[in-house]
Formats: sequence, structure tokens, C-alpha cells
Amino acid sequence: MSQAEIKILGIRHHGAGSCLRMIKALESFQPDAICIELPLETESALAQLSETGNQCPLAFLLYEEAHPQNCFYLPFADFSPEYQAIKYGIQTNVKIFAMDMPAQYALIGSQFSQKDPKNLIADQKNIIRDPLGYLAKLQGYKDSEIWWTQYFEQWTDHSQLFEVIQQLMIELRSRSKDLDDEETLVREKFMRQRINNCIQEGYKKIAVVCGAWHGPVLSPEYLHSKSAEKISNYRSVKTSCALIPWSYPRLLLNGHYTAGVKSPAWNDSLFNQPDAPLSHWLTRAAREFREYGYMIGTSDIIDAENLAYQLTYLRGLVHPGIQELEETLICIFGQGDPHRIQLLSEKIFVGDKIGKITVENHKLPFIQEFHKQLKQLNLNSYWGQENEKALQLDLRKPKHLEKSRFIHKTLLLQLKWGFQLNLDFSAKGNFHEHWKFEWNPELELRLIQLAILGNTFHEVILRILNELLLSKKTDLAMLGSVLEHALKTGMDEVFKDISIQLHANCLEIEDVTELSRLIRPLVAGISYGNLHDYDIQHTQQLVQLILPRMVFNFGHQCQGIQDEKARQMCEVMLTIHSSFYHLKDETLKQEWKEQVNRFSIDPTVHPIIRGKGISLSMDEEWMSEKDLSDRLIMECGDQHSPMNTALWIEGFLLTASAFHLNKDEMIQTLNEWLVQLTEEHFKAVLPLLRRSFSQISYGELVRIKRSVRKKENTPEKISLVDWTLREDLLEMVRKKLNFYSSSPN
Repeated sequence: MSQAEIKILGIRHHGAGSCLRMIKALESFQPDAICIELPLETESALAQLSETGNQCPLAFLLYEEAHPQNCFYLPFADFSPEYQAIKYGIQTNVKIFAMDMPAQYALIGSQFSQKDPKNLIADQKNIIRDPLGYLAKLQGYKDSEIWWTQYFEQWTDHSQLFEVIQQLMIELRSRSKDLDDEETLVREKFMRQRINNCIQEGYKKIAVVCGAWHGPVLSPEYLHSKSAEKISNYRSVKTSCALIPWSYPRLLLNGHYTAGVKSPAWNDSLFNQPDAPLSHWLTRAAREFREYGYMIGTSDIIDAENLAYQLTYLRGLVHPGIQELEETLICIFGQGDPHRIQLLSEKIFVGDKIGKITVENHKLPFIQEFHKQLKQLNLNSYWGQENEKALQLDLRKPKHLEKSRFIHKTLLLQLKWGFQLNLDFSAKGNFHEHWKFEWNPELELRLIQLAILGNTFHEVILRILNELLLSKKTDLAMLGSVLEHALKTGMDEVFKDISIQLHANCLEIEDVTELSRLIRPLVAGISYGNLHDYDIQHTQQLVQLILPRMVFNFGHQCQGIQDEKARQMCEVMLTIHSSFYHLKDETLKQEWKEQVNRFSIDPTVHPIIRGKGISLSMDEEWMSEKDLSDRLIMECGDQHSPMNTALWIEGFLLTASAFHLNKDEMIQTLNEWLVQLTEEHFKAVLPLLRRSFSQISYGELVRIKRSVRKKENTPEKISLVDWTLREDLLEMVRKKLNFYSSSPN
């Protein structure tokens, strides 16, 4: 084997300090080849990193082609040593080799033994599990991240840094007898093999960029001693590599990503502003505080920087760390209140930076089509980056209708990035849609999973729907949601298959609560189908199947149920009733009227349901005020317990006004019932009554109060109304006058 000079650069993944020192070391060493701790499959994607339009943080996604969900990510930021090593190699035309074990083997992790090496004492096993943590504890540190940062990330002399790290790791590995878990040892075999291949190919100066732990077993001496080693035959899968955007929140050190860092935003400042990282970071933090409403001036930034350096010197440190930054922010920006910092800690310490890649980097046709449509519809700004602005669509405009259809297609494909908002007062009519978008890197994996299923939107949607319809786990609510989105995409050809499946499922289900989850999107589809320009024939057929069964079964399913279930059934009742505002079926509506009248007086039906039924009948003028007065007297009678009467009142007032109760004779009946309660019963029903009356309007409360006050010698128990009125009045004063008033007399 010919001689070659090998420079081991043992780094900490995403370490800004070691990254800066590594760049200096490469410039000084001037290698003709760079071997980097990356799986072999990433070599084909390395050149993409130099393309204009790409912006860190990014990640290599390595996945099994047949099953894309079997995958892993390799993220990097500007301050990641591996990324800067690649960037250096591309800019200087130095050959770059990915030397880690190919992902085709790593994706079958179960084939590697997870057992601890035998014949090792506990101290040696601790070294293998967490070598940096072991060294940190020897130095009296509980946190290995802080220890590494203090001793190595802030080291200024690159010529000595990597040699010191190498000597430390050599000592640790000698204590652990060069043993480790099987997968790590196999990975290191692949690394040595790749470096040896570089030497055989004639490269004379080879820089090796790897995690510090691997450095000792990649040294020239070790390479020579292991030159004859063989790698066993391991099982493999066909694997692909894709470059995808990443984000700072997903570079965070946590239980899911142990190679992360505690503060990506601070590391960003350390790397991009090495001469004044603290000033840069504090200025950005002050901007976040100002946007939140805190007054942070230039003098506060200067005071914060001075305090951070004073804390650093007092603790014998070279540069401030995360602990000094936190304490400085609490003291100066937070004025001693740690809660102020907690509110903004994610933005200040983590950051919200999201990477970008050019569309040309996507080789799969489906992904190309997806990004092409994003661009054509001007939706690029809502994908792959933070965007607080809501998208407002007017479906009467052809371009807006196209955007709506595209968004509904993505939701049909389970790309969960768009969330429809409730329309506010500025939206006039039902032809508006307001959307909010939340992107995350996992959506890029979902795109790849979809791209495996087909080359076009149409093809992939049909395949997903087919799988969904064949699945036995699909419930009615999910099918109803699918149907709603499918209708709004304008894909008429999918209606028939979904309708058949829904028809079959509905025949087996009697529970009106479950059926109600489906009826809402179906009725909405019939009402607003013309806005989305689709055929409502299949939807109408389903409604004609489901709604009658809900009408006839509702009353029976309200017998012998608990209070919470009764409140859920009230929602079902309103769903059934509101359906008749959108459907022209007078025969069924008449049947519903009879059903409501029947279960509203049925003593076996829960009192909340009975109360809501009476309220609904009054709204529809299905009963007179005299009928209501008689019913109220009966519900307040001795045959009903005080709690049942209170529940009946709750049901009557649920999602309704007190208009029908706001008559002197009704109020008198309620007042008399309340007055005759024993103290025990009064205390029992008071919380429920307070909650029920608190939702009615201020004007109605005033009307009730005046009616009650007409009666002389009103007992103190009527303070229920006074209490509710006082709370409502106070809230009005607070909102209208924007100050806190004392309680009214």
C-alpha cells in the first residue's frame, strides 16, 4: 500500500466552533481527497448542494424504495462540519468520498446485534454508550454538551485542536478495548475500507471528517493493521437518496435526535458572526422581544452583553455559553422574570429558519408536478417556509377555485399542511375559504411516499382512494371527509366508488352519533356544490339513505344516557335539524317534527335532550307560548328532581337565547321553583344554573332581573341572576372601556 498523509478531523456534529476550526484545518492541509462520515448513497447528491437556490438547513433523506416509510434523515446547517467540508471540496475541486456504511444495510438495523460487548466492566460500557458524557463527568460536568462546548467548541487554535481530540479518543477507546455495538464496528470497517481505496487510487493527502469517537480507528496505523479485514455479507434493500429542506427546530437536541444542539440560533451566530456572535444574537433576541411588545432599547443590548461577559469571566470561561445567555436574558430583557423568557425561548434559542431547495433537484415526476402546480398557483410561499398570513379565496374567481381544488387534493393525499379557518365577519357569503398553512420537513417524506405510487396527481389520488376503500379500518367520519375533499377537487369519477362504500358501511351502523359525523359534509356538499362545480347526485343518494335513519332512531338512543352523552346528542339533534335548511324534503321534515314533539315529552329521555327539543320546537313555532308555559310548570313540578329540572333548563338554553323564557309568567315559574328549593338542593344545582345562564345575552339578563325585582320580598336565593348579571356587566366594562372596574353595587 502506497504511503499517504491522512489528517483526522474529529468533529462534533453541528458544532459551530469545530466547524470553523475544520475549515481552517482544510485550508492549511490542502487535501486532494476528503472522506466524510456519510452513507455511500449520498455521493450522488453532493453536487446538488452547490446549486444556487439551495439554502440550509437541509437534510439527506435515505429511504427504502419499496417502502419509503423505512428511512432516516441526515440533517445539516451552515454550521455543520460535514456540510462545510462538502462545500470546501466542491469549491476547490477536491474529490469527496462518502465513507460510512451504505444505507442499504443500515435500513435493516435489526440484523445488527444490540447487546453490550462482553467481558467489559460498567466503566468501560459507559465509555462506549456516551464517551463525551464520560469525560464530562470526570471533569465534574453533568451536561456533556456544555463540557464539549467549553473545552473544544471555543478552542481557537485549529492546528492543535484536532490532535488533542484524537489523543483523548485514543485513550478512551483503549480503555474500552476498541469495542462497541456491532453496527458501529461494521460502520467503521466500511470507513476504513473507503479510506484504503482512496490510498490505492493514488490520493496523497486525505482529510477524514468524522465524529470524534471514530477518529482513533481511522488513523494510518490502525488502517495498516486492519488492511486485510473482510466485511461480512449483510442483508440489504434497494435504497434512494433525496435532498430535502430541514428546519432549526428539528436540529434541536432531544430524545428523538441525540446528535442535535441545544441552540441552533446561537450556533448560527457563532458560525456566521465569529467576531461578534454575542452582539449578533442579542440584537436578534431584542427584535423578537420588541415584536412581542416588550420595550428593549440599544442600552439594554449593551447591558446584556456586558453582563454575559462578566458572568463568563467570573466562571473562568473563555466565551459565554447557553447558561450565561439564559441568565443574561432573564436579568436584563426579562427584568428578572423568567416567564418572559420562556414565552420567547423557542424563537430566541432555537430559531425558525427553514431550508430551501430548487425544484430541479426533485427527480420523481410526481414531486416535479407538485412543485410546478405550487408555482403556477402562486402557493410557493406557503410551502417549505414560515408564512403567518392566511390565504383568502373567493370561489367565484376561476383562479381561486383552482387553488382551492389543489389544496383539497393535497389534503386528500394526506399532506397535512393546510387548515381551513372559520370565516370571519369580513366574508360575505358561502363562497369564501380561508386557509392557514403549517409546513414541516416530514411532509417532504410524504411527497416521496406518494411519488412511489404514481407519476401524476390523478393517478396517485385514485390509488390512495382505492386502498382506503378496501381498508376495513376506515370509519364513516374518515370516508365522509374523503368524500368532501374529493368533491371539492372536481374529480367526479371517484364519487361512485366512494358512495358505494359509504352505502355499504351505513347499512351496518345504527349509532346516530357516528352517522352525524358523515351527514355534515354530505349536506354541505349538496348546499355548496355549485360553488365547487361538481355533481351532487351521489351525495343526495347518500343523504336520502342516512338522514331518515337518524330521524327515526334519535329519540330511542337518548334514553338512559349520561349527562355528557346527552350533550353530544344535542349536537347530533342540531345537525339533523340544520340539514332541513339545505334539503327540500317536506315529508321527512314533518316526520322529524313529530319525533321532536314525541321525545320532548318522553320522561325516559334525558332532560337535557327534552329541554333542547322544546327550545327547538319554539324556534320553529311548532308549539305555542301556552304550551311552553305548561311544559315548564310540569318540568318544575315535584315529579322531577331539582337536578333533572336544572338539566332541562341547560338543554333549553344550550346554543340558544333565553327569548322564549323571557316572559313574566315563565320567569315567575322559574323563580318560584328556585325559591322553594332546600338549601342542599340549591347548592347542588347552582353551578349548573350559573353555567346555563352565563351564555345568554346581557340584554336578556337585564330583562329577567327587572321581572324578578318586580316581586316584593324576593328571597336571597335569587342572587343566581344577580351573580350572572354582575359577571356579564363586568366583562362588558372591561372590553368596552379597557379598564378594570370594581364590582357594581
